[in-house]
Amino acid sequence: MAEDKRFAESLVEESSAILTRISKALSLVAGILILIIMVATLIGVVTRYVFRDPVTWPYPVSSYLLLWVIYLATSRTFQNGEHVRIDFVLNLLPASVRTALEIVGQALTSVFLIGFFWQTFKLFWRSWLQNTHDTSTLNVPLAWVQVIMPVGLLLLFLASITQLIQQVRQREAASR
Repeated sequence: MAEDKRFAESLVEESSAILTRISKALSLVAGILILIIMVATLIGVVTRYVFRDPVTWPYPVSSYLLLWVIYLATSRTFQNGEHVRIDFVLNLLPASVRTALEIVGQALTSVFLIGFFWQTFKLFWRSWLQNTHDTSTLNVPLAWVQVIMPVGLLLLFLASITQLIQQVRQREAASR
């Protein structure tokens, strides 16, 4: 029994470390995409206001890349505790109640992420099967734009579950 528990703990720790490495790498990619968005926006401004001959691609490219930035970086942001949280009420509560509510909140977050993942996966899959394209001048297959949503949410879900397991383990250790 003790060996199984140690194995489970090492599995959670290793999974968390792998997820952290993946999230860091994806955050770096997100940063590079932000630079590309800046260049595309600059090109759009210069062609419109300097050359008076606007190009049409910077806006949709920037929009699609911003979607990718959001979903690439969301897991890392979550792992760092940088997502927006309203916790002033939690801070007023005793530590044991606060910890229990944080665990419940984390579990509810994980359940929500499952539903959100499923909806974005259905959206992506429908676009993939129907070979739907955007209506901009780019005519990009929407599946390639939307694929990042379920991928990013899956990583966010894994980060949420990892954090939930760590919170439960900390609570168990504190109660001993």
